[in-house]
Amino acid sequence: MKEVFAKRRKVYYKQNIKYLRYVFNDHFMLFLVIVLGTLAVQYAKFLQYNDLKWELRLLIAFVISLIALVPGKVVSLLEGADSTFLLAKEEELKKYLKRSENISLVFPALIILILVLITSPLLKVSIFVSSIWFMILVLIKKILFRLKIHSFEIDGNVDFEGAISYEQKRRTNLLKIFALFTNVKGLTNTAKRRKYLDPFLPKKTTSAYEYLLWRTFLRTSDYVGMLTRLLFLSVLVLIFVTNTLFAVLFATVVNYLLIFQILSIEKSQDYQPLLKVYPIHPEDLTKAVKSILLKSLSLFLLVEYLFSGIFGFLGGQLDFILLLVFYILSPIIFIIYIKYRLKEKNKSQL
Repeated sequence: MKEVFAKRRKVYYKQNIKYLRYVFNDHFMLFLVIVLGTLAVQYAKFLQYNDLKWELRLLIAFVISLIALVPGKVVSLLEGADSTFLLAKEEELKKYLKRSENISLVFPALIILILVLITSPLLKVSIFVSSIWFMILVLIKKILFRLKIHSFEIDGNVDFEGAISYEQKRRTNLLKIFALFTNVKGLTNTAKRRKYLDPFLPKKTTSAYEYLLWRTFLRTSDYVGMLTRLLFLSVLVLIFVTNTLFAVLFATVVNYLLIFQILSIEKSQDYQPLLKVYPIHPEDLTKAVKSILLKSLSLFLLVEYLFSGIFGFLGGQLDFILLLVFYILSPIIFIIYIKYRLKEKNKSQL
């Protein structure tokens, strides 16, 4: 049992390291350094010139504690076939699940430590108090893990179906994060009709690719969820970040991520064998992808313009000029970029 799960854990770590190389690429690291540097400077100035009341400090400590307990789940590494092949090793599996509690606690403990270290200067607490706070949060997280592991048992027997389903959901959520930066293997999609999005479907089309790709885009949780999250993040930055230049640069990066992710829809119908049989021209695929990209980007820019216009024009003349440049250049730059990327993809397929 130990050898089986040790081998699985090794493969799991190797896979994560492989995808993390794509996540923390040169461009993203440069962007991350700029963002973290800006936030660090702003935070240092806030600490220097502001002194919070004890009630507000207590509220912040409570909110940070709740946030710190969110990341991290029990990593059991169970697979679908285990319900059959490990049934005879049920007692050993119970012991393994209990041991996996401590291994799963490493990542959330690290997140808790970072949040405590960042927040302690704001709360003006001593190192001793911060250490106690950290240990209490880790203990609470450990108790939550223990309760989750106990939920994997029914009447003293391992609930294989529940435990395997939990692990599959955990892996899928992790792979979805990696999928924001690169193509990911083993990621399954679920389709669901959303009637409120039906008006966005093409009314009349003779293109098989346009028919399939639009329904894939609107009815799978990956694309709609990703678009919603990116749009929400972009709007928040445009509203609350006082540095207009930083806000505009951040919104531009978010728009780039949107394009980068939607481009992956081009491969979403490769499993359809009939598309290889039908007399469909390859340019129809490019046109369908381009249509989705341009309409999605137009929606993004429209919402960004609306909120940045409401909140941004309240600033000075420089803010007005920066936003005006953002309004004018963004559509031009991204349209050129979309045409370039699709052209490069077509060349690589020839």
